Amino acid sequence: MGQTIKHQFWLLAEVRWHIMRNSLRLKGKKLELAGQIFVVVLGAVISIALGTVMGGVTYLMLMKGKAAIIPALLEGIFGAWILGPVLIEGSSPSLDFREIARYPVSFRLYYLLNVSFGLLDPWALLCLVWLACVWLGTVAARPEWAVPAAFWFLVFATLNLLFNRALFGVLEPLMNSRRGRETLLAGLMVFLVSLQIVVYVVFPRWGKRLVPLLGSTFSAIHQALPAGFVSRGLLGEYWMDTVVALCALAGYALFAALVLWRQSWRNYQGEISSEASPTHHAVQMQPGWELPWLDGVTAAIVEKELRYARRDSRAWMSCISGPLMAFIFAASSDAIRVMAIAPKIGLGTIYTLLTGFLLINFVRQIYNFFSHDDRGFQCWLMSPVDFQRVLVGKNLALGILMTGSYAAATLILVLKGGISIAQILSVMGGYIFAALAMIAAGNIFSVRFPTKGEFGRVSEGKPSIVAVLLGLLVQGSIIGSIALLFYLARRLGMDLLPLVALPLMILLALKGYFFSLRASARYVQFHAEDIYVALT
Repeated sequence: MGQTIKHQFWLLAEVRWHIMRNSLRLKGKKLELAGQIFVVVLGAVISIALGTVMGGVTYLMLMKGKAAIIPALLEGIFGAWILGPVLIEGSSPSLDFREIARYPVSFRLYYLLNVSFGLLDPWALLCLVWLACVWLGTVAARPEWAVPAAFWFLVFATLNLLFNRALFGVLEPLMNSRRGRETLLAGLMVFLVSLQIVVYVVFPRWGKRLVPLLGSTFSAIHQALPAGFVSRGLLGEYWMDTVVALCALAGYALFAALVLWRQSWRNYQGEISSEASPTHHAVQMQPGWELPWLDGVTAAIVEKELRYARRDSRAWMSCISGPLMAFIFAASSDAIRVMAIAPKIGLGTIYTLLTGFLLINFVRQIYNFFSHDDRGFQCWLMSPVDFQRVLVGKNLALGILMTGSYAAATLILVLKGGISIAQILSVMGGYIFAALAMIAAGNIFSVRFPTKGEFGRVSEGKPSIVAVLLGLLVQGSIIGSIALLFYLARRLGMDLLPLVALPLMILLALKGYFFSLRASARYVQFHAEDIYVALT
């Protein structure tokens, strides 16, 4: 039986390898693979650096006799492994039985594949690296703990893997419904907003009373979680601590394994969650929008894009987060004190940084304009509308969202006070210049590196890795040019230089924008089939 499972596993791996290799024949896939490799290498370097810090902290604290650092780090790793993928809305890799149902796969192999797929989760790999670094720091400080720590950490990693897969098995039916995804995303937004309110409003006023209560509550919760039992087994002084920890962890593992077994058996039997059944309503014809200074075709494209944005939770997050941060800064002086790295940094500088954050917030939409046009992309090609006009309509719709978000954030900070008219004009000019330059680049990236999106799913519709890397160069050039302008203004003592130079920079960006329209339309003319395949 073991040899049969091993043989089936290698056959499936070989099939998947050939599928991946054949997909590289499509246009742009090799460049996409190179970009993914670069991102993976960069992520590995960052994760190892963070792990090194955690290992060093573990070593230093243990040398000082403070073994409580181990439970704290294990609790952090547990939270990152379990909740990290949930906070970015179900991005953990999942095994779709429909992809392997055509092969003679046994249920036992399917179950093992379903469990092992959790190791493909970037969060899981990241947490494994951190756990290994904590073990190395523990061994360096306490060599006699090498074998016990390796055993308990291995049990901890296995339990986290089972919990991760079982959790996403529970979330899968929710994530396969647009309403479910939007509900989860709404809950995430409420959580983030509540967290910021607690940090900047509640704690400054009632922190002294809440800290003891929260400390005792978190301590009790920690003792009942797997990280608490692992710490008890490793650091406990009596054999009863080891027995209790082993029994509790075995119970946790058995529960998670049985839940995952039940979920896998349902899928294996053909029960696959899908989108909710569509509802049918009578079609009511309504006249389209009439927008000033726009012809009927462009106004219709703008209306279509804004209606799609109304249904897209990601667009709501991009529009709301900037004004929300501005409100927090305006309502709480503690937020400004926390953000101020140096005493000289005031509200004007924070206003500038917040404007940059607003731009970065819309990168997903800017660099992937056709993410929601999947099977409807051919309609743009068959319609008697010049493709440049299609891009203009999409750009105008996004510009309306970006302008509304920026105007709301600016109004909130202006009502707070402390921002001069010159600062507002300078920042506004920089915002317009940067937005035009990024949208111009986004037009080119959207037709050359399109990716499919899905309403309500944060983890889908991301721009291509290549588009993101090239976009970083564009954003670096924009930041560098604006920083150089303000540096020269301060160096030469010419405070009005930005107000004179920024209009010229905007005209230059506008020229680049019109060039991007022509270049993108020309590219679509000869590569429409490649774009359609990428979006479907």
